[in-house]
Amino acid sequence: MRTFSLLATTAFTVLMGCSSITPKHHQQGHKMPYSDSDFNSIKRQFISQDIDTIDVLSNTQKHISRIAALATQQALPQLEQEIMTALNNGVAPTDIKETLYITAPFIGFPKTENSLATAYLAFKKAGVEWPVDQQERASDRYEKGLAIQFPIYGNAIKDAYADYPQPYNEKIPTLLTELLFGDIYSRSGTSLQNRELAVFIILASLGADRQLASHVRGNLKVGNSKQVLVGALVHCLPIIGFPAMFNALDDVKREEIAASP
Repeated sequence: MRTFSLLATTAFTVLMGCSSITPKHHQQGHKMPYSDSDFNSIKRQFISQDIDTIDVLSNTQKHISRIAALATQQALPQLEQEIMTALNNGVAPTDIKETLYITAPFIGFPKTENSLATAYLAFKKAGVEWPVDQQERASDRYEKGLAIQFPIYGNAIKDAYADYPQPYNEKIPTLLTELLFGDIYSRSGTSLQNRELAVFIILASLGADRQLASHVRGNLKVGNSKQVLVGALVHCLPIIGFPAMFNALDDVKREEIAASP
């Protein structure tokens, strides 16, 4: 627990540009240092009246999409509030935790640790117990990962790096299979559809168009419809902005055209 507390304090300090955080401030969690009423009015009305009234996604899909986007951008005060809202709206704690776990292969461990620390504070403030399910790292994580990866993505990564110098031609695809699929996708706690949707939003938030196209196909293969993908992007628009949303929508459209007979 002390690790979460230290990480959260550090994240707050860096984000807000504060030189020090007292225990009292830390207990209050992430709090914006000022409030602009005009901007807040624009934001609130856009989200509540223009975005949230579009009723396409399930409650869980909407919240895990926003959590994935906020964690990717390291918008920690907003992430804390979104997690509290998700919990209050009945999203399962494990869905939230696993959404944050899956960010690690895409944004790196330090940022994911910051997000987990923020989530721990949000859970505490919401009066919800942090889900501790000690899932052991599988000794056959490569085999387990490949069993999940191959039906969705085939050998695309392995083939892409086949002509790289040894040992990286084999090691890079193996690292991806073991970490993303063997360590994370194989965990219990949320569905394959939720994981793929979170990854789609993570990549859209990063502007990673090359990787995004393959994960559009991956989402469609695991059962997330085009309507779900577009809906997730629209619900994340206040977080990722129009350019990122438009780029991702273009990828969805291209995959739809490619799949047409």
